[in-house]
Amino acid sequence: MILVIDWDRFIREINLDYLSDADFCYRIWTYDRSSSDKIILAESQDNMSDNILTVECTVPNNTWYFDIIPSRGWIPRFTRLCVLSFLVYTHYWLLQYFI
Repeated sequence: MILVIDWDRFIREINLDYLSDADFCYRIWTYDRSSSDKIILAESQDNMSDNILTVECTVPNNTWYFDIIPSRGWIPRFTRLCVLSFLVYTHYWLLQYFI
């Protein structure tokens, strides 16, 4: 079985421009069956972070993978630092008052 797809229509239907406008980076890729090399079908940028969400999508006779990540990362560093500080403080407070 060979899959033939109208690429321009496919790209319009999944609305990749919306992802870019919403400040997300994406990549659609698959594996080459003969060499197991990664084949990139579409992407918003070359250097995506390793902390991506990958969704597997089965298409006739193959599997495509959709990677997505917010262009600034999932959680800004300052927010992570605040959350970590809060957790350390809470842990300290719990140890002081309940143990």
